[in-house]
Amino acid sequence: MKAIIFSVIFSCCILIVQAQSMITGTVKDKEGTPISFATVYLDETFEGSSTDLNGSFEIKASEHGTFTLVASSVGFETSKQLIAVKGNPVAVDIILQNADKVLGPVVITAGSFDASDKAKSTMLKPLDIVMNAGAQGDIYKALETLPGVSQVGNETGIFVRGGDASETKTIIDGAIVEKPFYSEIPNVASRSRFDPFMFKGTIFTTGGYSAEYGRALSSVLLLETQDIPEMTSSSIGLNMAGANVSRQQAWNEKTTLIGDFTYNNLNLLFNAVPQNIDWTKPPEGFGTNWAFRHKTKGGMFKSFMQYQKGKIGMHQTNFEDPDNPYLFQNKNQTTYWNTNYQGLISDKLGIYAGFALNHSTDHVAFDSLNVDELSRMLHGKTTFFYDPIDQVSIKFGLETFMEDNAVATGYYSGKVEDQYTSAFAESDFTLDDRWVFRFGVRTEYSDLIDKWNVAPRTSLAYKTGANSQVSFAYGNFYQKPDDEFLHYKPDLDFEKATHLILNYQWTTTDRSFRIEIYDKQYDNLIKGEEFDLTNDGDGYSRGIDLFWKDQKTIRNLDYWISYSYIDAERDYQNYPAPATPEFVTDHVLNFVSNYSIEHMGLTPGLTYTFASGRRYVNPNSDQYLSDKTRVYHNLSINLSYVTQLFGNFTVLYGALNNPFGFEQIFGYEYSRDGSQREAILPTATRSFFLGLFVNF
Repeated sequence: MKAIIFSVIFSCCILIVQAQSMITGTVKDKEGTPISFATVYLDETFEGSSTDLNGSFEIKASEHGTFTLVASSVGFETSKQLIAVKGNPVAVDIILQNADKVLGPVVITAGSFDASDKAKSTMLKPLDIVMNAGAQGDIYKALETLPGVSQVGNETGIFVRGGDASETKTIIDGAIVEKPFYSEIPNVASRSRFDPFMFKGTIFTTGGYSAEYGRALSSVLLLETQDIPEMTSSSIGLNMAGANVSRQQAWNEKTTLIGDFTYNNLNLLFNAVPQNIDWTKPPEGFGTNWAFRHKTKGGMFKSFMQYQKGKIGMHQTNFEDPDNPYLFQNKNQTTYWNTNYQGLISDKLGIYAGFALNHSTDHVAFDSLNVDELSRMLHGKTTFFYDPIDQVSIKFGLETFMEDNAVATGYYSGKVEDQYTSAFAESDFTLDDRWVFRFGVRTEYSDLIDKWNVAPRTSLAYKTGANSQVSFAYGNFYQKPDDEFLHYKPDLDFEKATHLILNYQWTTTDRSFRIEIYDKQYDNLIKGEEFDLTNDGDGYSRGIDLFWKDQKTIRNLDYWISYSYIDAERDYQNYPAPATPEFVTDHVLNFVSNYSIEHMGLTPGLTYTFASGRRYVNPNSDQYLSDKTRVYHNLSINLSYVTQLFGNFTVLYGALNNPFGFEQIFGYEYSRDGSQREAILPTATRSFFLGLFVNF
């Protein structure tokens, strides 16, 4: 819950224009319609702001002289004009010219949601990914409101189109993140470790993705960090879960250093909100993030480091001895360091070169059992981008992973080490203004299991009109078995999935519609337990996803609706027979909305989620995974209020989760003889949250 402060940051930073200033004005298009969230700043200074919902802006200028006032917004041509600042108020009205083409470029969209500011008609923006009441400041919680994702409230990770959490990989600036979540807790879904405000773009694939990416059977989440900020600023945040202090120092237009410190202790929050869990140590932790950016003549150098340390404790039911519950405790430390350079070698040749270091330790105590785990991964990657002619683009590269995982328990101590190497090549061919064809191939080798794989992938897109297109994707995807299996049997083979996807998408500036059907076949899945493991498992998932987004029908209302249907079955791991997995929800419906009350500085938001019941194992049933929980309902509401505190931009934030008290059951735990059971519930039936953010 501590990361809900990041929603506060997102809510406030897009409306940071409320402060008094010397330079005021409006930004509109040629029809006179106000342009919200346009960037306006004085060139060669660090003074600037953004337009509000009425297209108005205010800038406090600390220097006098003649400056170039720059205004820009996605989908419009940048405006530049000279203004004289002499200590008196300056009023400027800016008109931006539309830069849209009649027929925009055709791009491959099958299996991919692009949330960025690269195009005015992008289906989602970075703001959409985070600023919804159900997300609570967590990128992954926000992704659960997109089609193709199951509602799994008691397990850590994101579950995409019938795949388990291990089948989705997170990649930041081209390099993989081995552990994007806080350490796992029994029957509690852990939050992600990253501040959503640090990212300028999010591409979430639910299948059929590029040959550049591997080690994932179902999905990859591609996150791109921010570039050079426009100005120096500081901020503090106080909330019911802790405190945060941050600073971004911009020395010039080319170099920036960003740092922040966060302390979290959920004891206050848990005392205020009744809990369904008997906490012996409410989550407590410390974290710090540091980022360095330097713009070169032809590219950008980025380095980001994160360190986090935390501890937690809770009781779990002991059916055999109810007066002596089991004690679970966890102490963990995680370090992630990502450094990369991306730029041009020549007019037609570009390069990406980077590495990421993942290092984590966990000390877990469960009753009398102690488990110590150390995980390390060094990922190095080089990619070249070559555009020989306008109609052809090629990328190719190499990457290697050096990784080890050591586990020590009371009855087992072992270590698995691997060097995992891959190469890939892919080319896009633009046949004309309407057709684009992509073909790629990826090959991987694992030194530990001593096996190769070759994965061909292809995609095709056809633009049916100025705002619509169809896309098709087909390919093979491989993943090395999890370390928990390789500790017992290191010579297992790669697991495999084959994706087939057909997609139609219609997108304008303020409305979007998308429908996608898919079929995914699994082979070589891990089957068995401990030392009796094979690759004899298999399965399938197939379904349909729908998405509708609308910013036009009702003034100041931005909402989207997503729906997913899935039919999935697996025979893997310890399953005695083929069955629909516990983490699959057949039907999921989401409604996400935000409404701006301009004259009051208020932005309320609402998220509603419906999901069909999930399967669970009932030892008293004759059929495996045949029982279902009741259907899932959840309503989340938030409200942000923009004001000033001692002349500084301030946001007050409040949120309510499940205020109507819908009963939410994720499954059941049974006693050994099956005579007793206990429902697996969310950490709290209802909850609320309050926070304060100040920028100066």
